[in-house]
Amino acid sequence: MNHVQPSAAAGAAGPDVDKSTLVNRARLAAEMRAAGIDGLIACSPVNVFYLTRAFLDDQRERVWDGMVQLVVWPLDGEPMLIASQSAEGQARRSSWFRDVRGYNWPTESPVASLVSVLEDKKLLRGRLGLELTALPATIFTALTESLPAARLVDGGTVLERARAIKTPGEVTLLADLARKTERAIEETLLASRPGEREKDVVQRLIGNVLRQGAHEARTPWLGVGANATTRRRRASDDPLVAGEVVRVDFGAWLDGFTSDITRMASLGPPSARQRDMYARILDVQRTLCEAMKPGVRAGDIYALYRRRMSELTLPFIDGIVAHSIGARVHEYPLVRNDRVDAPLEAGMVMSVEPSVTLPKEAKYTIEDLVLITGSGAIRLSDAMSTSELLVIDAS
Repeated sequence: MNHVQPSAAAGAAGPDVDKSTLVNRARLAAEMRAAGIDGLIACSPVNVFYLTRAFLDDQRERVWDGMVQLVVWPLDGEPMLIASQSAEGQARRSSWFRDVRGYNWPTESPVASLVSVLEDKKLLRGRLGLELTALPATIFTALTESLPAARLVDGGTVLERARAIKTPGEVTLLADLARKTERAIEETLLASRPGEREKDVVQRLIGNVLRQGAHEARTPWLGVGANATTRRRRASDDPLVAGEVVRVDFGAWLDGFTSDITRMASLGPPSARQRDMYARILDVQRTLCEAMKPGVRAGDIYALYRRRMSELTLPFIDGIVAHSIGARVHEYPLVRNDRVDAPLEAGMVMSVEPSVTLPKEAKYTIEDLVLITGSGAIRLSDAMSTSELLVIDAS
């Protein structure tokens, strides 16, 4: 598997970047045409952010009570944003949209503004794609009553497929954040010692990733020995124990995008069994990455995962073995069973995370970020070596 240096991806995201170039507009238009959609109406936090590049606080915190922000994206013409007045100023400052219109929540509904915009854009009789899994039922009901001549269909898949192919600026941002996350994990683990609580390590990890430049940290999955084999989300008061392995599954947020990295370490020199189990799961990951090329079905990658686990006599448990990543941790396509027909495509950024669980002993996982290219997968998360277990000083 090849590696890519930070300068290799053109169009780096930064304070001076043209935010409109971070949206894959050509891909979005192609998906809309394929679905026969004249216009999209986005309302979920992830898609409002993706299209506008405005990370609106009210969009994340108030959608549950009807304070929605709506993006109208016509197949032909310029998009616009309908924002609650409390979010309007932030939207105008941080989005690339020229057309931002406010409505006075809660005395006003955004539906009247939306219908007016659709009339301006000659979409009142169009086929409109809505995010049906995210749109509040009250607004959907009002829309069906206000748009009797429109055909309202689900547009969520169109947006998912468009987001799957990353722009060069998005690739650079994701690679940079992955490396920041890796450096934070490595620094944290090397500073850890037997006797510390899992909670102590987690607190240090969060501080380290923020010092690396991330905007927010996700809650880490950290477990020592058998603790890592459970689905427990939060670290415990249990101590780090010499002779055990520690597993860290962690990510952070930067400019609205997220990372997802898993690393392993041994508390003291690893045993022969620990080295062997780690080497076998590393073999599985490398096998998967070498097979990840354009045109290969996600389901075929999963079938290869099962086959290689069997060849290496590793116990197999169903679950996600790889997933796209971006404005959400788990994005389309998800490699989760051998029936997934979604083909891998050049420009996808995938998080590859095969794992093996040994009940009452440990869980071994290596998770890396790769970019799918015409010549295969290129590893983006290359700030930390994964060729062998990291060793923590246990003396």
